Amino acid sequence: MDIFQLQTLISGILALLVGALLYQLKRTHGPNTKIFTAPQAGGAWPIVGHLHLFGAHQLTHKTLGTMADKHGPIFTIKLGSYKVLVLSSWEMAKECFTVHDKAFSTRPCVAASKLMTYNSAMFGFAPYGSYWREMRKFATIELLSNQRLEQLKDTRTSELDAATRKVYKLWSREGCPKGGVLVDMKQWFGDLTHNIVLRMVGGKPYYGASDDYAEERAVSRNGKEEQDVMDVMLNVLPDLKVSGYDSDTIIKATCLNLILAGGDSIMVALTWALSLLLNNEMELKKAQDELDTHVGKDRNVEESDIKKLVYLEAIVKETMRLYPPSPIITLRAAMEECTFSCGYHIPAGTHLIVNTWKVQRDGSVWSEPHDFKPERFLTSHKEVDVKGQNYELVPFGSGRRVCPGASLALRVLHLTLARLLHSFDVASPSNQLVDMTESIGLTNLKATPLEVLLTPRVLIYRLKTTDSGNNKIRSAPQAGGAWPIVGHLHLFGGHQHTHKTLGMMAEKHGPIFTIKLGSYKVLVLSSWEMAKECFTVHDKAFSTRPCVAASKLMGYNYAMFGFTPYGPYWREMRKLATIELLSNHRLELLKSTRTSELEAAIRELHKLWSRESCPKGGVLVDMKQWFGDLTHSIVLRMVRGKPYGDDYAEGEARRYKKAMRDCMSLFGVFVLSDAIPFLRWLDINGYEKAMKRAASELDPLVEGWLVEHKRKRALSMNGKEEQDFMDVMLNVLQDVQISGYDSDTTIKATCLGKNYELVPFGSGRRACPGASLALRVVHLTLARLLHSFNVASPSNQVVDMTESIGLTNLKATPIEVLLTPRLDTKLYED
Repeated sequence: MDIFQLQTLISGILALLVGALLYQLKRTHGPNTKIFTAPQAGGAWPIVGHLHLFGAHQLTHKTLGTMADKHGPIFTIKLGSYKVLVLSSWEMAKECFTVHDKAFSTRPCVAASKLMTYNSAMFGFAPYGSYWREMRKFATIELLSNQRLEQLKDTRTSELDAATRKVYKLWSREGCPKGGVLVDMKQWFGDLTHNIVLRMVGGKPYYGASDDYAEERAVSRNGKEEQDVMDVMLNVLPDLKVSGYDSDTIIKATCLNLILAGGDSIMVALTWALSLLLNNEMELKKAQDELDTHVGKDRNVEESDIKKLVYLEAIVKETMRLYPPSPIITLRAAMEECTFSCGYHIPAGTHLIVNTWKVQRDGSVWSEPHDFKPERFLTSHKEVDVKGQNYELVPFGSGRRVCPGASLALRVLHLTLARLLHSFDVASPSNQLVDMTESIGLTNLKATPLEVLLTPRVLIYRLKTTDSGNNKIRSAPQAGGAWPIVGHLHLFGGHQHTHKTLGMMAEKHGPIFTIKLGSYKVLVLSSWEMAKECFTVHDKAFSTRPCVAASKLMGYNYAMFGFTPYGPYWREMRKLATIELLSNHRLELLKSTRTSELEAAIRELHKLWSRESCPKGGVLVDMKQWFGDLTHSIVLRMVRGKPYGDDYAEGEARRYKKAMRDCMSLFGVFVLSDAIPFLRWLDINGYEKAMKRAASELDPLVEGWLVEHKRKRALSMNGKEEQDFMDVMLNVLQDVQISGYDSDTTIKATCLGKNYELVPFGSGRRACPGASLALRVVHLTLARLLHSFNVASPSNQVVDMTESIGLTNLKATPIEVLLTPRLDTKLYED
């Protein structure tokens, strides 16, 4: 081979080697094949790595946030022997939870998982594999499905009801202070959420002996009771082994997993939500206004109301953005190597931390990221949810390892916060700003107690409650100022309005309290909510009448059914009055009676005006007397068939009116012996003597009506005449005794008892049965008066509104009014 051939061969070999080298270099360092490792944060020490940076007083998420500001949204740290990947932006989080979700779906093996979770049998801490997949599926479908949560709704609601009542009772025991009662809400939220979770898991609050529950279930379970989580698992997993774990271990581990994961995280979120609202009064007011608009104050908030409370939902989202219960998502590890889109290669075995706190305060996503602004979730971030599909807000994580209890947590969060804000006014002591210091740990607990002043704003709690099976009966607070023997009687003097005195007491002692009137305790209710409960829940309990002197002496020994004690006689007479005397049918039959009396009274006013020479300024009339005469005439016409002027001499009519008014007045006076029975023999103020005199004056009159009606019945038995109340009762009660009262006594007592002057109607069993009649008379009389006359006060003076003393709230002074006819004269003629 000559020299030329040798050079050619060597040149060819060199060219091939250079080409191969260049190809390899291009292949290795091409744009699509570059392998980088994520940058490691500085400051690592030998052996311990960065552990020294996460000391006792360092908040992990804030330390990692500071590192992210320096090293970017993706970097690594060393925790001892392990490399940890830290992600701090929503873009990196999204890629992790979507593209690389399976790679990061396992749990690293740590001591806590082995020693405290039944050797990693808690599915929340189990490594990725067949056991985790099976238990995750079971928890999602059987334990935490929407259907299961709906079935356990009553459990959650009853625990919340009990906790709310407990606060109300505490407020009552403290004397119903206007400024509210001081409650550590962090503890209250913790007790409540643990009770809810324990009830749902084991059937009992703060109980849950797993070892003996199966035995109890085998004895008592009939398949129809409400099934808690443990019941469901015993039904599905009896004698079953999954991946080497026996069924008892699986059940205990799963139940404990739900308790640990559920209780604390919900408590943390509620604590931060209330803290933020206390520091932002405008947002607090908006939340309560929304509750009042959509729920009102006559019932409690229910879970079905939450979908209408959009501002409350925004508050919860904003709370979980600023203070996520778990500020970092950790305890994940890479099962296999992967490469992020930015080119960083992550080896298998690398642990993962997603800094949720940093992601959710990213200024490029959230305007004013550190401020509490719930409105952002009604405007710019309206479509952002918290369940792991929007990666800028991931308080429950995302991907395969997303929290399976997110739906339960949100239900409890929304309902508890709504019920608290709806039921109580909340304030911090001395209106100080709440300390927002966070504690150290994986759970972002508030570092200091949350002491809040709570004042009831929706009073829908029972007077007696049962707590945990132990009957604890608490007395309503008693007003101060009671004297020995007489109690509070001295506060209700001759010039004191009872209702106003009681009103001032209510301002001090709250809407429910007691006073002592001599020997008797008196419950005083001063709000519509308390009145509603009294007249509904406790109506039968309060349906009797106390035995007082007026009812005995002027009510035919309690035969007036309006004043008789609860019992067979009252029920019979109430039924008779409601069905026979005051039914709509009877009132319609007697309509012409009422109308004719009203027309006669209107004509008399017009005649008076005419006699006074038709003055343009009107004629002066005492309307208090006119209303009294008219209503007495209407009632008497309906009861006995005639007004009190038809068959009485003028003097007798005056005596009758005086006797009736004395009777009504004496029913309203306070007789000292009713409160202090042993003083009855004294008859202080002579009220009992006056009552006997009034009864003796009225009885002959009513007896005369009865005799007259009996005589009329004897003369005319065709039954075609218009029947008044006395006619009806003679038809129904002739020669009948009811509970020892003869028919004449019953008729007289009932007729006399009908002569009320349109008092308020009450409610419940003891509601005034004549309410319909009273409203018909009031409406028609007022309408006819205002239609027929122009009314004015003399010299356009303001009318004196002074009230009189007594149970009937009569105007203390006359009401003199100038009346001028406003209709055609023909309409006032007979």
